[in-house]
Amino acid sequence: MRQRFEARKGSHTFVLYAENWYDALAYFEGCFGPSEESARRAAAYDIVAAPGKPGIISQFLKSTKNKGENMSKENVPKEVREYLKKLGAKGGTNRMKSTTKKQRKEIASSAAKARWAKWRKENEAKK
Repeated sequence: MRQRFEARKGSHTFVLYAENWYDALAYFEGCFGPSEESARRAAAYDIVAAPGKPGIISQFLKSTKNKGENMSKENVPKEVREYLKKLGAKGGTNRMKSTTKKQRKEIASSAAKARWAKWRKENEAKK
C-alpha cells in the first residue's frame, strides 16, 4: 500500500507517494536528474513519512461518500468530532496570527453580536 512521504527543506515541501521510504528517496532523486549535482541537491532534503488522515477519519469519509447523509453531530463518531475540533483550534490560532488588530476587532465584534442575537432569540422563545 502506498504511503505519503514529504521531502522537506526549510519552507519547501514536496509530497510523494511510494510503497516505502527507499522508493520515495529513489523517486525524489530521479526528479532532479541523473547527475551528481542533482543527487547533492536532492540530498539536502529530509524525506519523512507523513501521516495522512487517521484511520477513523478515512473510514468515516468512505462510509458517507455519495450517500447524501446529513452531517449532524449524531451521525459523526466521537473520535472524528474530536479530531476535527483539534484541527479547527489550530486554524483559529493561525488565523489570528495572520490578521491585523483591526480585523481581529471586527471578528470579535461580529461574534459578540451573533452571541447576543442567539441569546435574545432563545429568551423570546421562552416567553
